[in-house]
Amino acid sequence: EDYIVQWANYLGFKRQSYKDVLNEAADKGTYTHQSIEDYIKNNKELDIDNMPVQFRDPVSNAYESFRLWWDIIIKNDYKVIYQEFPLVCEWFGGTLDLLMKINGKIYLFDFKTSNHPSYKYFLQLSAYTYMLKLLYNIDIDGCGIIMLNKECVHFDEIMVDLSNEYDKNFIEHCNEAFFSL
Repeated sequence: EDYIVQWANYLGFKRQSYKDVLNEAADKGTYTHQSIEDYIKNNKELDIDNMPVQFRDPVSNAYESFRLWWDIIIKNDYKVIYQEFPLVCEWFGGTLDLLMKINGKIYLFDFKTSNHPSYKYFLQLSAYTYMLKLLYNIDIDGCGIIMLNKECVHFDEIMVDLSNEYDKNFIEHCNEAFFSL
């Protein structure tokens, strides 16, 4: 995509390797996801001492952003169905972040530590929705992207309500786009 080339050129002018920057961002996301998994599965708090110093502030902010979101979720009747769960069908695969039942409805969530949402995130959720139905006969009621801020403690929740016809059509169009690729 054009913006990737522009970004890579910008980094080149600053004498930074785009690969190093991408790897560092991926590492921050990995540490954040692992922290979330440890908390949900084992009620284990963030272990900041066992990560490189340059990741501590951004990962801590993203983790605390997750905790803000989680503290809202657990005020409901909830049950974790799957977490960090691999989904693989004949054509593609991936690992869903979190599938939960909340107040009797099933929701699929994906945690992101990037700075802005992308249409690709919804293609990913639509693919997971497809595989949940295909492989496990699970119909979901909604899905969401949880944007976890690395600069400060804040989250944004972008939800798709599949009982809403507009949102349902949106996910179906995402599926069509994904399969056309």
